Amino acid sequence: MIQTGQSKIEIKAYHQGVGMLGYGRDFNKMYGQITPIYSRAVSFYDTDTQRYFFFVNCELCFITQGVKREVIRRLLERNPDGGYCEENIMITAQHTHSSPGGYAHHPFYNFPVPGFRPKIFDAVCNAIQEAIYQSSKQLSDSKLYFHSGEFEPDIDVAFNRSIRAYNCNEGVTKRTKEETHLAVERKMDLLRIDDIHDTPKMQINWFGVHTTSLGNRINKICGDNKGFASEFFENEAGQGFQAIFAQQLAGDISPNFHGRGKKDWYRKGPHKDDIENAKFNGRLQYYKAREIWEQALSTTALQGNIDHILAFYDLSKVKVSPEFAQGCEDAETDDACHGTAFFHGTPVDGPGMPQGVKQFAEFLSISIKHIELLLTHFKGEPYKSMIRKKYKVQGKKNIIFEPGKGIIYGTRNIKNFFIPGFLDGGIAEMKKQHRNGALRELPWTPHIVPLQIVSIGRLAIASFPGEITTIAGQRLRHMLLNELQPKGIKHVIISTYANNYNGYCVTTEEYQAQCYEGGHTVYGQWTHGAYMTRYRELAREFCKEPSQRQIDRSIQPHTFSEKEMALRSYD
Repeated sequence: MIQTGQSKIEIKAYHQGVGMLGYGRDFNKMYGQITPIYSRAVSFYDTDTQRYFFFVNCELCFITQGVKREVIRRLLERNPDGGYCEENIMITAQHTHSSPGGYAHHPFYNFPVPGFRPKIFDAVCNAIQEAIYQSSKQLSDSKLYFHSGEFEPDIDVAFNRSIRAYNCNEGVTKRTKEETHLAVERKMDLLRIDDIHDTPKMQINWFGVHTTSLGNRINKICGDNKGFASEFFENEAGQGFQAIFAQQLAGDISPNFHGRGKKDWYRKGPHKDDIENAKFNGRLQYYKAREIWEQALSTTALQGNIDHILAFYDLSKVKVSPEFAQGCEDAETDDACHGTAFFHGTPVDGPGMPQGVKQFAEFLSISIKHIELLLTHFKGEPYKSMIRKKYKVQGKKNIIFEPGKGIIYGTRNIKNFFIPGFLDGGIAEMKKQHRNGALRELPWTPHIVPLQIVSIGRLAIASFPGEITTIAGQRLRHMLLNELQPKGIKHVIISTYANNYNGYCVTTEEYQAQCYEGGHTVYGQWTHGAYMTRYRELAREFCKEPSQRQIDRSIQPHTFSEKEMALRSYD
């Protein structure tokens, strides 16, 4: 028997004038609140095996390892016998860009905020741990139903914003710029949970679409389209019903209208007001979720036990299996690098540097590449092998930032970087922190990330610590489904923005196009193959009996010193 409990706690992290997380623009700050933002938790308890599973979805941009570790510490301090551990807790975000920043320990994503904000970190952790704790205190016998459905092609809910990269994939139907709505996984997976008396308790659905209906000039806290969808469902169902709208394959998927004859002013949706467009998209997700939720009762209830596994992997040091690297025998990953395509942004959801600036940035990146490769003829090891490996692994990416080494445009002298701080607040903060000695500890973005699989009967939920594009996610899901069949798994969900965040994951073919997502696929052109390699290892261990599983516990995430965190913190 599976017992469940749920809780919904507001994340009270509004601090006027502090930056928000997602668009990476220093002007995108909190100056008001459209809706509250929440942490929603569901506790699952298997009475047969006495195993717990805690699933959390937060109205935040993403989750960090520091947040998860602190949540677990607080839970164990509050109730040491509550069954809480790293392996059975999956904390996800629905990726709204209209939420507070400043809670990441790695400095890269805090530069525009600016800096680390202890009060925001505390508020985020407190809401998550309270939601988990309260949900675990409300366990009761439950019935679970899993069902899926698809949005009809004429429903304007999602559009592929990187169609050029999508069309590079082998085996896909090539789409025109007017068919971006068809280069999307239009499937929504849904888990319905009722009590033993058939009274509805909650639902969790997974559908991939960016939570960016609100642009970077709104400057107000909001759950965006998925937040409105949750509100619509919960208000209609009433009686404490809880509705989670989680993410799946959202990496290249936008809610904002483009293609299919849409005019420029129509880009965000049928309304000229961003808030109304967020509600419009939220209603579409809500209507589909309600439809699938009603249909779920016609399916057979989920039967079986809870099981879970988690391991940490260094994604910057992976020898990729040739079958996941187009047959390449020496495919591997390397230290994280961000390209010009990342800083250029996406014109659909949030433009970055202007086209002219991007062209200059690319010229500078290419020039530095030629200089560094030229120097390999005059310098010895290890410089020669390090530089050659970097450019081989990163391939067509024009590199700007190397957060694994603390380098920007080939220099570690950040405080004297040639671009003046008055042009961008993020650059100004980066220079300030470097002058203050606050950026000495590396890396500035995560390279050790958690991969996790949880099963409930025939359903498996795989966490993904970032954003994965449509085809990349489908290939990962297909591989996991094949590997987990011996365990009786019939359905696999890729639950994204989970437990940590290290950017994007595109297919190797998509990477060559160097659209926005490829520029933020930091471990190079074989990043997707690295995930496939490591997730296959984890899946094969998961198919073993728990006592027979072999996990390398020596690999653990980096922890920054209190001294360094204090140097880049703001009250």
